[in-house]
Amino acid sequence: MLNNINLNLLRSLHVLLEECHVSKTAERLHITQSAVSRQLAQLRELCGDPLLVRQGNQLIPTPRALLLKEKLDDLLAEFDHLLDDKPFEPADWKGELVLASSDYVAQYVLPDIAAHLSGFAPRLDMAYRLWQPDFLDKLHETGIHIASSMYSEKPQGVSSVKIGEDSSVCLMKASH
Repeated sequence: MLNNINLNLLRSLHVLLEECHVSKTAERLHITQSAVSRQLAQLRELCGDPLLVRQGNQLIPTPRALLLKEKLDDLLAEFDHLLDDKPFEPADWKGELVLASSDYVAQYVLPDIAAHLSGFAPRLDMAYRLWQPDFLDKLHETGIHIASSMYSEKPQGVSSVKIGEDSSVCLMKASH
């Protein structure tokens, strides 16, 4: 349905619902009154609702229009800030990062990772969970952000990258 909507109409509807007056809306949008009237006709057809009804010399919003205005207030506020976001800066980020791995990785690898991350993101709080095989099936429910485990095949449904290889060995005394 979004392909069928002229997004400029949403801005016009928002101003119309704020002003409840065609000429004031036209003035704010820097367009003619007849253009606002045409847009209102398009909006009425699109919404299947009169949106604004004349009562004396005033335009009164319909209940549907009032609901739309609430949504438009939020939506257009988001649009206003859409391009304001700064790029991610680890040094400025404050939050928790939950890591999970085997106890071996936790003992020998995670200290270096933690030190490295702390250098980039000094306000980062790190938490650790011992990796359990059933975590993979419900990873989105565990609160884990990054996990390290051993799989012979790349797991489906998660982003993953191979970070190394390990092999099992059996050790014994030479005289055994």
